[in-house]
Amino acid sequence: MMFPLLGGVLAYVLINNPLARSYQEPITSSIEATDPAQPSAAESLGDRVDFIVRRNDTLEKIFLRLKLSAGDLHAILGLTDVRQALSRIRPGDKVTVVHEDGAIRSLNRRISETEILSVTRDDNGFAAEVITTPIEIKAAHAYGAIESSLFVAARAAGVSPETTLQLANDIFGWEIDFALDIRHGDRFHLIYEQKHRDGQYIGDGRILSA
Repeated sequence: MMFPLLGGVLAYVLINNPLARSYQEPITSSIEATDPAQPSAAESLGDRVDFIVRRNDTLEKIFLRLKLSAGDLHAILGLTDVRQALSRIRPGDKVTVVHEDGAIRSLNRRISETEILSVTRDDNGFAAEVITTPIEIKAAHAYGAIESSLFVAARAAGVSPETTLQLANDIFGWEIDFALDIRHGDRFHLIYEQKHRDGQYIGDGRILSA
């Protein structure tokens, strides 16, 4: 009985998920797109490009497309532990490069929620370090009255589709049929984690109470 609902829910999440749409996004070079946690000291030394990894992309393809130095990429991938961190790029990942006529001055890529790989160039060549960017967890409350569906009401209350899906399937999935058991005027109260980095909201965490 839950299969039609799950199909609709998955379609809703895919439509509203920016990662799913990122496969078609073109390469960008917008300074405004910078992750505020990324180092910016090298930006004055060249031109900056933020690019979103697309389906079937590799760093070799990206460097060729952007006319960046293949020799510099080879040198960067030769650094300790860097090859593994950069070889696992996935669609939707963002990599920031600062270059001067194709010669790489710096390369940054977020490798986890709390870490950024930073590669910089100096007179001795390239050097890499991992910069820690801690996450702050805050408790958020959401209230709502259901008029048509839980997902519409939750979205109106500011709850992300992923958290709503967690609420519907993981918490109440075996108790409530959200296609048949919900009635107009039913209400919900949700307490859940919100993750912040450098003062900015980056996503939801666990549901604490529902």
